[in-house]
Amino acid sequence: MKTNDSAFSLFKDFQEVQMQLSQKQMNGEELTDDEVQKAHDLADKVGNVDEIKSLMGKERNLNQLMNDLNQIITKPVQELYQN
Repeated sequence: MKTNDSAFSLFKDFQEVQMQLSQKQMNGEELTDDEVQKAHDLADKVGNVDEIKSLMGKERNLNQLMNDLNQIITKPVQELYQN
């Protein structure tokens, strides 16, 4: 994706907006309608770029793998506390 300057720039913008909105929410601040609209518009643009869609799909797969591994690792401990 880094070889496609416009895709990489758009992705970095998307990450920045996500981080800003998450920070506001963690601080208990309300999101403005403009911020929400900007995030939706950027998400729509990101969803139309094949390189970004591919990366995000791979990130989802990695996240699922990590969740599965975490569940496998912690299941025996959880079962100890249930009995």
